[in-house]
This record gives sequence, C-alpha cells and structure tokens, in this order.
Amino acid sequence: MLVLAEEAKRVGLNALAQRIGVSASTLSQVLSGTYNAKVDRVREAVRGALMGVTVTCPALHQAIGREACIKHQRTPLSTASPSSVRLYHACRNGCPNATTEGDQP
Repeated sequence: MLVLAEEAKRVGLNALAQRIGVSASTLSQVLSGTYNAKVDRVREAVRGALMGVTVTCPALHQAIGREACIKHQRTPLSTASPSSVRLYHACRNGCPNATTEGDQP
C-alpha cells in the first residue's frame, strides 16, 4: 500500500478516493490500518488505477482496468443499454475477475 500512501500525499485523499472508486473514509482507514473489512477490493482497485493492472472482461471482450472491473461489479442493474445488462449479469454469474461480495468498500 506504499503506492497508495504516496499518491494520497501527492493528489489528496478525496481526489484519490474518487479516482479509485472508494470513499475517502475507506482510504483513510486503509492507510491508518484501522479498516475492519478485507482490503482485497481496495488493493485491486489501487492496482488498476495506480499501477495499470488490467483484466479481460468476458462481457466486453476487451481488457479494462481492474478498478473499472470492480466498479462494474458494484453497479446496480440498469436497463439503459444492452451492455449494462450484460455486464450486470456477467459480473454476478461466474466471472473469473469477480471479487467477493462480503468485501464492499
């Protein structure tokens, strides 16, 4: 989490939280070591947003940032477009990139 701490100093906690897709309070707790849940999802979001880690999305058939993948997993069902529906179902039905639901930052 050294990368996380360095970037938080550089751009500020609020801007970094928005970029990663978690709350500023979650980042603060992770950085201080007081976060009570697993940090797996935060770690993966950091790897995507700050370290360029990508995964292949089976629904989109392309590589996307890990933080975008996690964002799709957390997005509620929207019928606004066929791809939104496809992503919603793919993220919840055996996607190899899915994280556990018990670790919601």
